[in-house]
Amino acid sequence: MILQRDACGVAIVTLAHPRKKNAINEAMWRQLAAHFAELANDDAVGAIVITGADGDFAAGGDLSEFPIVRANRARAAAYHEGAVRPALLAIRDCPKPVIAAVEGACVGGGLEIALLCDWIVAAENARFGAPVAQLGFAVYPGEMELIAPRLPRALLARMLLEGALLPTASLVAAGVVTDSVAPGSALTVARAAAERIAARPHRAVAAHKAWLARLTQNPAPLSEEERQQGLLWVDDPEHWALLRRFLGQT
Repeated sequence: MILQRDACGVAIVTLAHPRKKNAINEAMWRQLAAHFAELANDDAVGAIVITGADGDFAAGGDLSEFPIVRANRARAAAYHEGAVRPALLAIRDCPKPVIAAVEGACVGGGLEIALLCDWIVAAENARFGAPVAQLGFAVYPGEMELIAPRLPRALLARMLLEGALLPTASLVAAGVVTDSVAPGSALTVARAAAERIAARPHRAVAAHKAWLARLTQNPAPLSEEERQQGLLWVDDPEHWALLRRFLGQT
């Protein structure tokens, strides 16, 4: 796992597991959660990109450690609830916009990570899926409940029931991948978008992300208190300074 920050306010988190297509082991899941906890509180960071090293995003969990980390029900629960799910929630709930830059394999845990980002930039030849049933187990429901709202049911059913690895074009058609790009350029495109976001006032961007989450994850109507919270920008000196500058006023 590699964490980099640049002078433009963009942080890049790179999934890296050499010779394993960046398969994610337990230590990497915990490190991912720690990185996002750190970035969430870094005022210098305006946007985050997650990508993978060496031409792949991530080929799922590291199966070689499953006999240890999922040796019994108690150990499996500790793995999924104590390592995987917290990392996924840290990505989903991060106040900074998060963009996935996907090349090659985006499978299993890699698919879960990408789906919990705010949007996905993917190479035309990337492949998405979760063919775990062929190994005799199912996606942990505590993770499925996080990704199911992000995919059309039939598309997720193909991935899970058939074990299909679907091309980028299928996810573009379903509105899941926002940008289909030439192979090798996903990070470049995602980083450029992140730089544009980071150049915006961070407080306004964070507010938009928070309201998007509230309105898409919670079907309850807005309360009066929430509506009033949506007017707090009126008391923000940065807003008025930016508006005066836009209007050409000093």
